[in-house]
Amino acid sequence: MAPVVSKNFRMRNTTKQMRGSVLVFSLLVLFILLSMTMSTASVLTVDLNSINSTIHSNMAYQVADGAVENVIKRIYKNPGSDLDLNALASNILKAGGQPDPVCANGVIHGFLPTSTKGEYYVTFLDNGGVKLSCNDNSWRSKLVYLTVQGKYRGVTRAIYVGVKQ
Repeated sequence: MAPVVSKNFRMRNTTKQMRGSVLVFSLLVLFILLSMTMSTASVLTVDLNSINSTIHSNMAYQVADGAVENVIKRIYKNPGSDLDLNALASNILKAGGQPDPVCANGVIHGFLPTSTKGEYYVTFLDNGGVKLSCNDNSWRSKLVYLTVQGKYRGVTRAIYVGVKQ
């Protein structure tokens, strides 16, 4: 006669085996979801860094462009004033809470009124590409080009502008 196995014994044994497999399956699904989340997060981080870099580059360009506008407007507004580049620097728009623009070694350095984190450097060049002196009283007749650098949060953009006499 064959041994009799109760149905309850088989069910209890099968249920214990299934509990272990459900745990392994759940952990596997959790690991896959975690991997997908981490890869998505890393892609988004790279995209966010790229967006910030583009924004900072655009802001640096805007700072340089604003400095060009301020300097050119001052050059053409009162052709008889501003005897030297020091005087020009002192008459350029000033940013509240920031140091006034100054001229040193033929370069005016300052901050735009609308951008407290952006700074600019304007270099005055003659026909040979030589920097003009801050104390030169005949700078208007010698000025041919401006090189303007705008800086914003570690990013620098430059503009090269010809000036009409």
